[in-house]
Amino acid sequence: MNDLAKKFIVLGLGLAALTEEKARTFYESLIKKGEGALNQDSKFLKDIVENIDKNSKELEDALEKLLKSFAEKMNLVSKDDLKKMEMKIAELESKIDMLKKEFQSEEKQD
Repeated sequence: MNDLAKKFIVLGLGLAALTEEKARTFYESLIKKGEGALNQDSKFLKDIVENIDKNSKELEDALEKLLKSFAEKMNLVSKDDLKKMEMKIAELESKIDMLKKEFQSEEKQD
């Protein structure tokens, strides 16, 4: 298995564990403050959701950065690069067609 792929997997697992640990620590701190009762406390639920969203965003950003690095090292083409190449190919095909027509027109005149 590619060393970079192994690092990617280990980082993903580590970030997931870190996110779980942060959530657990946050929950335990709320319990200590007396806000952690699992009743219909909307502030408690809102805080949990906000914490999960924050940790999810951090995980997403880290994974995105890692994927970009992985793609660069594997020499993968981005969607934007592919779109630019497709446009350039279409432009070149159009020029080739135009040159063919000019050449055929010149042959007919000779």
